[in-house]
Amino acid sequence: MNLEHRLPLSLFYFERLDCQEIARILELPDATALSRLGTAKTIFRQRLEEQCSDHKPATFPPSKGTEGGPNG
Repeated sequence: MNLEHRLPLSLFYFERLDCQEIARILELPDATALSRLGTAKTIFRQRLEEQCSDHKPATFPPSKGTEGGPNG
């Protein structure tokens, strides 16, 4: 992800800033900051979904005494 999108995303999630604060810090119009944040979220979501779909969920054998359900 390029810096143009990574910065708003980082400020939003790690610094807990709202779009107006992000716009002020990056010296952007509010609408531009909001647009970049939305695009960054979409890119991040797509990449995360791609990575998650490449991995199979882990399966664990049942612990002793749980084979019969919650009551043992």
